[in-house]
Amino acid sequence: MNKICVYAIAKNEEKNVEKWVKSMSPADHIIVLDTGSTDNTVELLSSLGVEVHQKKYDQFRFDTARNDSLALVPDEYNIRVCTDLDEFWQSDDWADILKEEWDEEKPRAIYTYVWSHTNAGNGKEFVINKIHGKDPDLTWDGIVHEHLINKKTGSRMFDKFIDLRDKLILHHYPDYKRDKKFYLDLIKKRVEEHPNDHQAWFLWGNEEKAKGSIKNALKAYQHVLDHAESFPELEIWEKASLYYNVGYCYLQLNKPIDAMMSFSNGIAQNKFYKDNYLGLGSIFINSGLYDMAIGTLKEGLKVEQPRCWMDDPASWTYGFYDMLTICYYQKGEFEKALGYAAKALSYEPNNEILRARYEDCLTKL
Repeated sequence: MNKICVYAIAKNEEKNVEKWVKSMSPADHIIVLDTGSTDNTVELLSSLGVEVHQKKYDQFRFDTARNDSLALVPDEYNIRVCTDLDEFWQSDDWADILKEEWDEEKPRAIYTYVWSHTNAGNGKEFVINKIHGKDPDLTWDGIVHEHLINKKTGSRMFDKFIDLRDKLILHHYPDYKRDKKFYLDLIKKRVEEHPNDHQAWFLWGNEEKAKGSIKNALKAYQHVLDHAESFPELEIWEKASLYYNVGYCYLQLNKPIDAMMSFSNGIAQNKFYKDNYLGLGSIFINSGLYDMAIGTLKEGLKVEQPRCWMDDPASWTYGFYDMLTICYYQKGEFEKALGYAAKALSYEPNNEILRARYEDCLTKL
């Protein structure tokens, strides 16, 4: 008989407790390891029937805390679901689906994860795999942005899994007021510990980009491209994404030629990765080459490769349609521009810039 245990770590999450417990309640058991809350997180969880443990760390590591929480799961639960208290299942029947689909011969599950949200719904969306069986060789690894690896091989890769991408969707609502320096320091430490982990370098670049340190971000991204042979698990689509982010940095540094070369190299690396078409289209628009932009953007729209954690959310939402609006508007083809403007606005109905473009098209017509 399949039994599910949800396990999590938490610190100062009182604002999310009630909603999270309600979302996780279809599981057979819920365990939370609190790592030092100073609010009412522990009391609220306990009052709602959650098994709560407490442990403070002198030097906090996400992988250590995650492994400590996993160790609390009783052996009777053959399905372990790792979540955080700012994550919520889209449907209430997630546990029934998981039990029905579970296969002990494939003791890992992949499912859809919505990391952020636009005004109209999903933003950055990709696939994750934090549902697993009782495999004693699995352990969490990485001081931050930790992932499951096999103790014997050290690899995060796995061949057998249950594909629940169309059946299970977990939504994340991040706290954008988090201590960015804390995360950046942890990511730098992860790079020191795992210099051949390309994701660590990519995450470092992302944090630097988020705080406006474009030159530092560029160095992190470019390092992986320049030493690709040193990163054994670097996938082709990940390499294409690195080219996009390098191109983005060059644009911010006002180096459009370098940006264009990087976007072009990304398309050459993997023509099924959307972001580089978006970047190249923006270069053509800025140069007034609207027909070239239209051709490039329409090619990008054809791409249907599954989303990944490295994607620019604009590539899957309003981005292409907004750029096509600009192109046709500048060419004087206002009816076509209006159609694309309406499509872009459907993704971000409260976006003032998209609203203004749509109204400009209406005025011209």
